[in-house]
Amino acid sequence: MVYNILNEKIKKSEQIKNELIKKGVKNLNQKLKNDDYKIDNIIDKHSLSDTYHNLINSKDKIDSRFQSNYNKTYHSVDVELYKLNRKIDNKIRLVNKDYETKKEKIELKLKKNLL
Repeated sequence: MVYNILNEKIKKSEQIKNELIKKGVKNLNQKLKNDDYKIDNIIDKHSLSDTYHNLINSKDKIDSRFQSNYNKTYHSVDVELYKLNRKIDNKIRLVNKDYETKKEKIELKLKKNLL
């Protein structure tokens, strides 16, 4: 009998303990979801927030400068390749034209000699 009473008290205290743990975890999760615990808000409230934002801004500036330099270099290489292709095309046309004219001259000579 005393054993049953003690057993019931232990079970009740465990139930109360489990309920308190569940409530505590639930409250903690709600607090963590609150805006006060978001990284940006914590940084904004801290005295180093300006330094943090300046670092982020300078990183963005460096990234944009790098991208700009990359784009300029890529464009200049592209322009040079275009110019070289045009030169090659022009030389090919000249060679083809010379070839055709020489071919025609030879054909004319052959025709004259055969006739």
